[in-house]
Amino acid sequence: VEIAWEVVPRLGMVYQFSPQLGMKILYSQAFRTPFYNEKSGGGSGITIANFQLAPETITTTDLNLFYNSKNYQLSATYFHSHEQDLIMKVPVPNSNTTVYDNTGQLSFEGIELEGKVKPTNRFFITSSLTYQMNQNREGKDNYTTVPNWMAKVGVSYEFSKDTSIGLFNN
Repeated sequence: VEIAWEVVPRLGMVYQFSPQLGMKILYSQAFRTPFYNEKSGGGSGITIANFQLAPETITTTDLNLFYNSKNYQLSATYFHSHEQDLIMKVPVPNSNTTVYDNTGQLSFEGIELEGKVKPTNRFFITSSLTYQMNQNREGKDNYTTVPNWMAKVGVSYEFSKDTSIGLFNN
């Protein structure tokens, strides 16, 4: 059995300007090794496995500014992610078949604003607004099905330490 491995660094720094105000900088990488059917499976006859596939990788950098008090939490986050060596089905010339290959590449960049208000000890309101852009290897903007704008709002009530109820809308 072949075991794929990869070194994936994760670094972070938090700096507190004051007890309520701070900043986080995060850098991380991750990978996904090819599935059996992508790398060494027999394929379906329509798609051919590729034993030379490399793992997919993603590198992400986040810069977050936050404010926390007893009843409020506010934050603004800038993020940038770059995915490479994405495993995709590529047409084989002059045939009706495809082969798995490391040809995909995507970049995501955006900002997220988040807020949480706790008017009482047991009740809170939370919301977020995110704007993101993405681009593929060929330079096509907004290539994925992920929307540019996303919003969330919700309310939650805590009956006890173990029981709560919430209603959220995305």
